[in-house]
Amino acid sequence: MINLPGFLSGKLDTREQIEKKMYLLAMSRKLFTHSVPLAVAEGCYEKLIRENRHLIISAKVEKKKEMAYNTIINLIEDYNTRVLSTKIYWEKPEEKEEYKKLWDKYNKIDKTTKEGKIQKEILFIKEELKNLDDNLQNKHIIKFYKDKLFEYKAIRRIKNSYSKGKKYIKV
Repeated sequence: MINLPGFLSGKLDTREQIEKKMYLLAMSRKLFTHSVPLAVAEGCYEKLIRENRHLIISAKVEKKKEMAYNTIINLIEDYNTRVLSTKIYWEKPEEKEEYKKLWDKYNKIDKTTKEGKIQKEILFIKEELKNLDDNLQNKHIIKFYKDKLFEYKAIRRIKNSYSKGKKYIKV
């Protein structure tokens, strides 16, 4: 069964609107499987993830940024478990093989422990980074994701003496 959070009465903020759309989309997929085709649901989840990325970037308060980050992790998990895991037809066979590897890694993680939840986040963030284009529009979210990976000790920072910037490498 789908757990619906209690939204407060009054005007919902952007994050709550995204969460509400996510829950409605999950319910509609569960109740009306044939009226919401998989391709439409996939597009809706991708749109919600893009909106949430923008929300993370635009949040000024750290608490709101963390709440938006938690929402995007939930969105990515829903997208992977409810849409991509049930997808039968893939346009590119190599995308299917990549997803199979991700799904195997996801299933090996014990999601009940704190360490397992962190491993799940790391897995999803790395997958997000693979899917993002390295352009000016995405540079802030890429930096945010890499900072999260650094926080979880999944990557290390190395100093670049030429540009005086910060680079990241895998641990």
